[in-house]
Amino acid sequence: MISPVISWNNPTTWGTDRPRVLTYTRKSPNIRATLIHPRISRDVLWIEANGYRILNVYRQPQNDSTFQYLTALTPPRNCLIGGDLNARHELFEPGSTSANRGAEIARWATQNDIPYIGEAGNPTHRAGHVLDVSFSNIPFARTTVREDMYTGSDHFTLVTVLPSRGRAVLEQHHYRVHERNIDRFAGLVQLYTVGVQPISNSAPADVIDASIARITQAIGDAMHAAGTPNREKGHSAPWWTEDCRVAYKRHIQEKSDYGQSPSEATLIRGRAAGNRRIPRSKVQRVAQLLPATPRNVLASPHFSDGSRQDPTQGQGKDIAAQNFTIWWESLGQETITVFSDGSEQQINGTRVVTYGYAIYQGQAAVATGQGSLNALSHVFDAEAIGACRGLKHALQLSLPSQREIVLCIDSTAVIWGIRGTAPTSSQWAFLQIHGAMEAYNVKTRWAPGHMKIVGNELADQLADNEAKDPHQPYGMAASPTRSGIRTVGRRLLEHTRDTWWKDKSSRLSAWYTQWQLPYDTRRTPAALWLPRRILAKVLMIRSTHGDFEWYHRKLNHEDTSECPCGRPKTPEHLVFCKRATTHFKKWPLRPIVPPRTRQEGLAYLAQLIDQLQEFETFVKVTNSFHDE
Repeated sequence: MISPVISWNNPTTWGTDRPRVLTYTRKSPNIRATLIHPRISRDVLWIEANGYRILNVYRQPQNDSTFQYLTALTPPRNCLIGGDLNARHELFEPGSTSANRGAEIARWATQNDIPYIGEAGNPTHRAGHVLDVSFSNIPFARTTVREDMYTGSDHFTLVTVLPSRGRAVLEQHHYRVHERNIDRFAGLVQLYTVGVQPISNSAPADVIDASIARITQAIGDAMHAAGTPNREKGHSAPWWTEDCRVAYKRHIQEKSDYGQSPSEATLIRGRAAGNRRIPRSKVQRVAQLLPATPRNVLASPHFSDGSRQDPTQGQGKDIAAQNFTIWWESLGQETITVFSDGSEQQINGTRVVTYGYAIYQGQAAVATGQGSLNALSHVFDAEAIGACRGLKHALQLSLPSQREIVLCIDSTAVIWGIRGTAPTSSQWAFLQIHGAMEAYNVKTRWAPGHMKIVGNELADQLADNEAKDPHQPYGMAASPTRSGIRTVGRRLLEHTRDTWWKDKSSRLSAWYTQWQLPYDTRRTPAALWLPRRILAKVLMIRSTHGDFEWYHRKLNHEDTSECPCGRPKTPEHLVFCKRATTHFKKWPLRPIVPPRTRQEGLAYLAQLIDQLQEFETFVKVTNSFHDE
């Protein structure tokens, strides 16, 4: 038995806690049923059995939460949806009048290409109506009413027959990591657990469970990558003698020799021509470390009104907010506005990405919605998906198609994607909006965020409420997005670069490390903007490799180890030279008195090295290196 509620033993709250849907599965080694999308509601239960996704749903007549969840749902492939919806429509009861929003259920089934598979007109209730309905996108799935299978309920028994048993259950086996792969296994676990924060003893149970799940998943993925299946070997047959064993080894060896022989086909086409090759390059191996995401579709460019115009129209947020409020307050009942907003937060060490939307007819709110995304997403994706699902909800409100629908979004990047070609991240949401724009009068308008705009503030509040109690993502929103995966890639790259630099910097000389030079490969070093002659002196001082006393003494040079002022040439001598101290009042970053000790000279020189423009000024005002 699978239930959407873990426990309902409390006698005081039993009536409100008990589940109203239950799913029973037969115990069989060929059937594996698991609960998916937990804690949606006590009226909704998702399970997956052998590749089929089955939704058991009950709709209470006076409660529309289950109805809103169902009509906002995008059914996955190989899906079966059934239950008591307490609605009537001629789709499943010909000749009857639509009641209890049955028309919206029929429209949802038609738009999502999930047909009704029951017996139209055959009552499922003693009162003579079809209240229990089934929808499925599984080919040849059929549901029949079996009055002979009486259970004592006022609802008749419905039997759904699927065309096949689904995917076969895989054999369970364990993995083992060989000693030579221990270092690789440890490295993979370290990479997969990047970003897992330490948990305190006072952390909530759900935060601890989430961290345990992430660590367990990381260990399992690393073990699959670095280990091998540990399958138990059975006993050999009695006829498997030593002669058979020797003959089998000879057969394997000769087969290997034959495959490696330079035949004409091997020389021309190569071995295993046409087979899928294992990752060989570094880019291919690194790609295996990143999460998978659905492949984008090849779509033609999209250009709508304003696709080449700045959504802000060159206005600041204050002026744009005032103009937006004046425009919105002047709208009549014939205009629908959809406000959407996204949120990206860290709650108890868990990253949460959510969205919220609010639908207005004129200035009256008619519907709201909220939801969550995969943790590997960003606010950009939340804004786009929130706008897509808000628009979809607005189109399901049985409004005349000629009405104008305006998407009010505070992200200009999302507006550019809606008006123009769909971006690569969350492409499916933009493509669905483009499809709606071709059939309906849909426009976009910039609504500056956090500027006291009524609809935007409500959408932002809904997104924040969802972040406090997030629901399970569903549909395409449950998959990682391109922007989220790029963030993981950058984090792995930064971790690898920092680890490499930490190892290399430990071998540098104490003289070089005292400058505390940053290691940043993304920006052009400021030293490269210096004149080449001055840049050479900077590099000499940093490394002590150059025209200095120790170098000339090592190579037995004569008359080159001293400065013209008579002092030995050392890296810090630059600030002690008489040519420099003569112009002390012109020094940049000038101390109170000239440096007197080596430590004071190095401290001042470190300031110049840290601000290379000041070093260039120092060289020019002191006329250093004029004779070189």
